[in-house]
Amino acid sequence: LKFFYKNTSIKNKLLLLFYIQIVIPLFFISYTSYQKSAEIIEQKSIGYSQDILKMIELRFNDLSSSMQALTLELLYDNRVYGALSNDEVEDNITIYNRASEIRNILRQTTLSRGEIQSICLVTKNRRFYSFDSDNGKARIEIMLPYESAVKAAKEGRGQLVWFLEKVDGKVSNIYVTRMVYDRDKYTEIGLIAVNIKKEYLESVYTDLSRESAKHISILSEDNEEIVEETENSAFLGDFVEKQIQGKRGFDIDKKAGMLVSYVQLRDPNWKIVYHMPLKVLYKEIDTLRRWTVVILVYGFIILSALSVFTSVDIINPINKLVEGMKKVEKGNKHERS
Repeated sequence: LKFFYKNTSIKNKLLLLFYIQIVIPLFFISYTSYQKSAEIIEQKSIGYSQDILKMIELRFNDLSSSMQALTLELLYDNRVYGALSNDEVEDNITIYNRASEIRNILRQTTLSRGEIQSICLVTKNRRFYSFDSDNGKARIEIMLPYESAVKAAKEGRGQLVWFLEKVDGKVSNIYVTRMVYDRDKYTEIGLIAVNIKKEYLESVYTDLSRESAKHISILSEDNEEIVEETENSAFLGDFVEKQIQGKRGFDIDKKAGMLVSYVQLRDPNWKIVYHMPLKVLYKEIDTLRRWTVVILVYGFIILSALSVFTSVDIINPINKLVEGMKKVEKGNKHERS
């Protein structure tokens, strides 16, 4: 290299100097800008996903609080309590009047809340009082898995319990259940069951961002998708089982090609997961990379042209001077430069 440098022309030395001082810094600046921009895009995507999850969490907390208030309101209504605690065989008129009264209460409760599909009260002797929204679905008296609902409610010991009915391994219905106890003896006297609309759960996050909705999943305690299965269902189950730690967090799984953010709800004990394929996330980064390369190539061409022009502009007068000096050496004393 030393020999090559000593024997190269001044023009090439000047071009080499220009390349070292201009092209290398240009490449370094472009590469650094790309890396920093990619990091910023990645961090903004993570921050955006966490913000979306926080809003969804707040909405689920509101839903849970609403169900708590609703069931407690029914629980402390003396007419409801009387219907559940006085379950003896009565005359038909009394039964009819009581059923009409309770149905009116349940109708007002159901129609005043958009999240409720249907609601029922079940006595210890399995007498049903219910009201169903008119949307073509089966009546809650028919579709409620009573034994499973009672078992889930008993585990709550008087607290609100979210219960999922599954058919062929998929969630078919979502219920909120609560056992009702005798106020004096604290013995079981009945059950409150509320059927929640699945489409309402979906609206909790689709209203926030329809573009992001396809990247959001609601998972049960058993890591099963509650609202709708996605193409990433298998990955989510494995990820949640192995990676979720704590109330909230995120992870970039390079092997699976996924960005995953998650939050663990307090009540119900579900998980909200935001999952985006890295190819979608890096789409903007790829665009940035292409523009960086284009700018680098054009910059290289323009600076090369300027370097050549500058070196020629400097070398030509020197070459003329050298030629004039050579002619003077040959005896031409009147040579003009």
